[in-house]
Amino acid sequence: MEKQLASAVDELKAMRQDLEKMRNHPLKSALKKSIVVLQDRILALRDSLAELKAGIIEGCKNTLAAVKERGISALDHAARFFHIKPGLTALRNNINEGIQADEKAISRIEAVSSEYHEAGRHLKNIGRA
Repeated sequence: MEKQLASAVDELKAMRQDLEKMRNHPLKSALKKSIVVLQDRILALRDSLAELKAGIIEGCKNTLAAVKERGISALDHAARFFHIKPGLTALRNNINEGIQADEKAISRIEAVSSEYHEAGRHLKNIGRA
């Protein structure tokens, strides 16, 4: 998960560099907003992943202590010791929110793009007339 998060950060950097290369393009402001939303989502995912990692480490410590005390039967409910479910639920919610934000941004970009192309067609028709 950390590798995927790192690749998402790298892709975000690449998007920023591409955005800086764009000059007065009509999609630039929409893309800037999308990048800001993506950055917020990546930061939220990073925090969730850190919490999940801390929960796993704490769960390992607790499980090891329980195994030392009670033996191998303490491993029966390891998932409960690891506190994984709340972390995964939070991670899923952040990912779903990110997907929804991305879909909204894509639809806005598509709408601006179609209006831009339609305006270009109108200008060509005016030029022909």
